[in-house]
Amino acid sequence: MSPDKLIDYFSFVVQDILSQVSSVDDLQNDANALDLINSILKTLDRLKATVADVIPEQILKEYFGGVDEGTKLLIAAGLEIKKASAMTKDGKVRKEFQSTMHLEAVQNIVEDTMMDLNAAIRTAQKSARASINGVLDAIKKDIANGLIVGDPRKVIQTRVAKSFADNGLTSFVTSDNKRLPLDFYSQTVVRTKMRTANTTGAVNRYLENGVTLVKVDEHQPTCHVCAGYGGKVFCPDGSDKRFPDGPLPPYHPNCRHTVAPFLDDFHTDDEIQAELNKWNNFKPDKDVRSAAQRYAYEHEQAIRRQANAEKKQYANYKMVLGKDAPKTIGAFRRMKRGNTSKFQALQKEYRSIMQTKSTVRIMPHVPGYDKAVFPDAKFEKYILNNAHPEGGPKAEAFDHVLGYNLTNKDELIQNIKDHLPTTKATFKGNNGYGDGYEAIMELTGPNGRTAPVLTAWFKDNEETRLVSAFIIDEKKSNRKRGK
Repeated sequence: MSPDKLIDYFSFVVQDILSQVSSVDDLQNDANALDLINSILKTLDRLKATVADVIPEQILKEYFGGVDEGTKLLIAAGLEIKKASAMTKDGKVRKEFQSTMHLEAVQNIVEDTMMDLNAAIRTAQKSARASINGVLDAIKKDIANGLIVGDPRKVIQTRVAKSFADNGLTSFVTSDNKRLPLDFYSQTVVRTKMRTANTTGAVNRYLENGVTLVKVDEHQPTCHVCAGYGGKVFCPDGSDKRFPDGPLPPYHPNCRHTVAPFLDDFHTDDEIQAELNKWNNFKPDKDVRSAAQRYAYEHEQAIRRQANAEKKQYANYKMVLGKDAPKTIGAFRRMKRGNTSKFQALQKEYRSIMQTKSTVRIMPHVPGYDKAVFPDAKFEKYILNNAHPEGGPKAEAFDHVLGYNLTNKDELIQNIKDHLPTTKATFKGNNGYGDGYEAIMELTGPNGRTAPVLTAWFKDNEETRLVSAFIIDEKKSNRKRGK
């Protein structure tokens, strides 16, 4: 899953949760309200598992992609070094690039990214719970005060939906108390960290080849922040005190600036002085662009806003309509901008599905179960890893309740495989790249105890693979086989 697909998946999860909220009847019933809260929390737990799968691999690719770009720019600058890709075709880092500098840099960016995204998801979980409970408490007071007469269910549903629309999936609160929704904040984090990985890879490639100065590229149109730093020289490791050590790009989530090596041995004293002069009277908050440059930037941004809005709308349509949606974003744009009869019919179908109270589809089993993929890393690094910050409690539950741990993970995999042919699956939606399914099965562990285990699956055109598994109700686990 690419970074863009992960961003789309965050949007899909948010849409799925809003659909869950709109499809629940009688939230005045405490059991129904609790079921909704638990369903939302589990949906966000699955999102955490997906993040844990995707982020390390993508950070690795972005970082060493930056290393490769750095190699090309060093050669172009006149440095004699061997031209070699940092990664093999099957995604492995070549031995000569497995230095402490590179591996530690990747690990630090991965940890920072995971920390930010997991914190955002935890905040969203708390926010969702607070939104539902807050509305229900307010409704109960209004009923007691006689402000709501008759059946309050419609009022509850309307208020809960509005609460979620306002702040139900808040993932971050800024210093000026702005509430950032989960899909927006995650997009900001993912894009920023990916660009950081790419830039860091290039910079470290320069440093390990003895190049301590870098120059930020210039391009137009650009924003007022980037305009101030474009074309300036930095010394990332601080060894050359003539130049500042940062900040380096990205300067914002959508920043396209890169850094090239600046070899002072290849420049005259006058050229180096000219670079130093650029820092005279530098003010980071000053907009140094001309009126024409500002206009060009705003015009470009307006076009991008329209394109992004259409891209987001297309992703939503594809998530909901699946194969019935246009095959490409280009086809969707042409239909929409022309307001064709096909687009009007598509819009009607989309709205009809979104307004349906229940879109649950039960399948006789997980599609493609007979050739399902069970990634070893999923079990070793998450499902059965007691040390994992998010998966740890689930791993402990598997060990404590059923007796499964890393020493017998193959037995757990086989147990799940044995139950797949006879276990019904719930279709959880299409995110535009594949279908999601859940299958809950009663598993008996090597200790003879039985417990309900939720397994989550993703099916695309290539394969069906397990993405998560965890015990969903330990209270129902205290029974032996046959009792």
